[in-house]
Amino acid sequence: MITIEETSELARKSLIEQGKHMPQFNLVHLDGKISLILAPFKDSKEKEIMRDMISKFVEKEKIIKYFFITEAWLSKVGLGDYPVRPTYDRNRISSLIICEFNKDMTKNMLSIPFHKENGKIIFQEEEKFNNVIGEFDSFFNVYLEKEGYNERQDKRIEELKNEFFKLASKEISDKFKERFINAKSNEEHNLIFKEMLNDMLQRKHKFKKSILTKEEAERDE
Repeated sequence: MITIEETSELARKSLIEQGKHMPQFNLVHLDGKISLILAPFKDSKEKEIMRDMISKFVEKEKIIKYFFITEAWLSKVGLGDYPVRPTYDRNRISSLIICEFNKDMTKNMLSIPFHKENGKIIFQEEEKFNNVIGEFDSFFNVYLEKEGYNERQDKRIEELKNEFFKLASKEISDKFKERFINAKSNEEHNLIFKEMLNDMLQRKHKFKKSILTKEEAERDE
């Protein structure tokens, strides 16, 4: 059965030959055969669709383990320093990331920093993390969650509805209720939710900071 170290060697070779490494999944079948799926998603929506395609493939083909391989930017901060998003960090480093997800719920990750020098890829010392993956784990580990895209969307809409009725006064609830329930997409729900919050601000209603924090986080994705 292929290991994360063997996958690392293949990923390094591909990066050297191609000059870049497109996001991809290497999925291992019960008989040891490997299926390769490229994942050139451009935005969050395509990323969701790709994740759900992988989820269905893993279930249908009875995949026992798979690897997610991609390039990423990393920021390293000192102890006690404020963390900075790699997007805004001038000192960010490039790294080849390899995540391993197993049906028995174990997981591993290799981070292989690299830089380009005179057109050549120069690898630095790799770091291995056992059972610690972070944000890639929360999204791409389909063994953690059996819900598909539609189920997650329905769940999110239901959460929004609950937030709406918990937050709003009867006057504001009556004003937006019908539009909110009949909205067909997250975009419509978010627009109505913002209108409601503006209405509350104008009426000097009090509302929970946590709701704004969620909205800010969603805007930042």
